[in-house]
Amino acid sequence: MLVARKPAVLLNITRNMVRIGLITIIGAVALFAFFSLGMFGRSGSGSVQPSLSIPQVGIEADLDSPIMRIVPPGLQGSLAMFVSYFTQGYYGLSLSLKEPFVFCYGVGNSYFLEGLSRHLFNPPIYADTYPARIEASGWDSHGNWHSIYPWIASDLSFPGTIVFMFLLGRVFALVWIDVAFCRNPWAVCLLPLLLTMLFYVPANNQVLAFPQAAMPFYVILALWAFSRARGYAKRRAILTS
Repeated sequence: MLVARKPAVLLNITRNMVRIGLITIIGAVALFAFFSLGMFGRSGSGSVQPSLSIPQVGIEADLDSPIMRIVPPGLQGSLAMFVSYFTQGYYGLSLSLKEPFVFCYGVGNSYFLEGLSRHLFNPPIYADTYPARIEASGWDSHGNWHSIYPWIASDLSFPGTIVFMFLLGRVFALVWIDVAFCRNPWAVCLLPLLLTMLFYVPANNQVLAFPQAAMPFYVILALWAFSRARGYAKRRAILTS
């Protein structure tokens, strides 16, 4: 967001490599510390250590790895969970790839939309989503990550998910241009939501899964698309006049 505020900083990135490096290191340490405190806080007590394993599927941290060897024992659990947050979703994805496609009528990608659909469908469509079906393999649909891909694939299939990710990248690029160079206010509102969605790709469909983010996303996306269409129509009218 800071770069979007002043994109010219990218032109001078080679001059500020040391400063950027220090900020990156400090930011990584701060993120790890914040994550560790969050894990302790979830238990309601600071005395519970983060887990070094996911016992239901037999996954354990490798304590003999080069990084684990130099990390103090008191921080190994936090480091294992920190890495797990960015990687365990791909284990859920690997299990999902073994399952056949079952169409979920456009609501399988989101707890929010699927919850609304329960007034129309019985039994609930959620049971047909990839995350729900791989629970038979010991991977909890609510307690573990699956990455964004099985959620989107529950509606579009995995080949369709490739197209979806391409279109998502295309939208992100256009929004970035509108923020950095066109000062489109709707793009400024949409960019943080897209950044959140992309940041959570290894975990889940964070933005579209819950109403607090999904509803603003759909509304702002529509307003941004309308503003771009209107701007294009104006430019075309000027060029043809």
